[in-house]
Amino acid sequence: MPTPDLPPQTLAPIALPALSPDLLERPLDYFMADHDRQRAVCAYLKQAVRLERIDRVSARAISGFLAGDLKQHFDDERLSLYPALLSRSTDDVEFSLSIRHIERLHAGSEGMVDYLIEHLQRLAKRNVTHLSPEFSELLLEYARQEQQSLAFENSVILAIAGVRLKKSDLGRISADMKARRGMVVP
Repeated sequence: MPTPDLPPQTLAPIALPALSPDLLERPLDYFMADHDRQRAVCAYLKQAVRLERIDRVSARAISGFLAGDLKQHFDDERLSLYPALLSRSTDDVEFSLSIRHIERLHAGSEGMVDYLIEHLQRLAKRNVTHLSPEFSELLLEYARQEQQSLAFENSVILAIAGVRLKKSDLGRISADMKARRGMVVP
């Protein structure tokens, strides 16, 4: 007796709540919270690949997150956090090299992120779309790389930042992040 076709599994649209602007007063907490959102995107992409589909709302939300929040996050790290850490780590060559390595990973992923944004924006014009094997492979590669980077950033870079950065460093980082978001800095 033939088995009835089961309806395809669905995945609820992703929810990416904005971070509270109040967190900008505590930039290391802001980075950690933003890393949580990045991990949520990676987990969602892996689940979408497993189900071989993504819905329009999620494709739009993720492409918007990658184009806006993620790129701004990379700027926050590259322009504010990492320079402050490097200035406090002149005698720690290994740590300085690890920051440079993360910067290279971010720079190297920019082309992939731009492609993901473009492709997800096209998918967002449909209701629910099937993910091609090629695009699925790219999504999985992005998620894998990003999760590895985030694990290192949280366990090493942000942990050391909490010890090495002075209150004045954190104040400058906070002011820079607010300025990049168009917030008035007193």
